[in-house]
Amino acid sequence: LMTLAAENEGSKFYFHTNNKVQTEAFYLAESWFQEETDRYVLYGLGMGYHINELLLLAPNREFEIYESDANVIRLACAFTDLKPILSEKRVRLIYDPDFELLSERVANLKENEIFRVHYPSFKNIHSQRGKAIVETGIPWLKMLSEAKVTK
Repeated sequence: LMTLAAENEGSKFYFHTNNKVQTEAFYLAESWFQEETDRYVLYGLGMGYHINELLLLAPNREFEIYESDANVIRLACAFTDLKPILSEKRVRLIYDPDFELLSERVANLKENEIFRVHYPSFKNIHSQRGKAIVETGIPWLKMLSEAKVTK
């Protein structure tokens, strides 16, 4: 399976592991899955592996997938089979380069909806405003930031 590399703030990183892609994708999806959730609002398409796994774990749930990088969408379409994701009526892929739609959406989550973030996609965000909006979906990121301040 293909992976994607990017660079931001002088650091190169991969969107998915180079060897156990399906296993990594499953573990991420499993950590996001909640029985009481009816709709997943996700940031970060990556190559779609984590989304495929979550679709399998949550067969009767709806998904909104936000992505701000058109190149990621193009590369995922060119090098992976997104048909299982995009052919699902319960899935919406939303291109949101300025984070306007996601900002509004995250501010209005309902009780049975959760917001989750594909961390490599977060690392790929170049705007501070975008990072500020998306980081609300990474619960452990705030703890990490606070730990750095207290040192």
